Amino acid sequence: MSLTSFDAKLTPHAVKGLKKLDPEKYGFLPDEGVGPVTVQYDFGKDIPEACEFFSEEICQNLIAGHAKFGFQAKIRDMLAQGKSPVEIQAAFYNLETGEHVHKPSQAGPRLTHTEKERNRIMKLDPEAKAREKAALQAMLDDM
Repeated sequence: MSLTSFDAKLTPHAVKGLKKLDPEKYGFLPDEGVGPVTVQYDFGKDIPEACEFFSEEICQNLIAGHAKFGFQAKIRDMLAQGKSPVEIQAAFYNLETGEHVHKPSQAGPRLTHTEKERNRIMKLDPEAKAREKAALQAMLDDM
């Protein structure tokens, strides 16, 4: 048995957004948020055991689905470098020989919503950045 723990919660901000979205459906949620709740799940100690639990098809779909995000990021980086579609294909998989040139890697830590938003705003021109900052400040003042 190989248990993995997951935590999740509804923050006060998330609860406020849900209540605004549908007050009737989410009105029962406490304003201070809910959780966290920890759930443990057994994915198996290795790939054969995971396939035994979930089936080979599901394991293959999970691998392909997860790897897709990393591949798309690498493709975007290569496009930004001016690489051609042929060069990009060659960096991943040789269609003639069947050689796997690029292999998926383990995902790094994910950015929080706040970090993603900060990164987005930092890329804006100064005027747009000032507008975003004012809008965010107004939203925070309204909380």
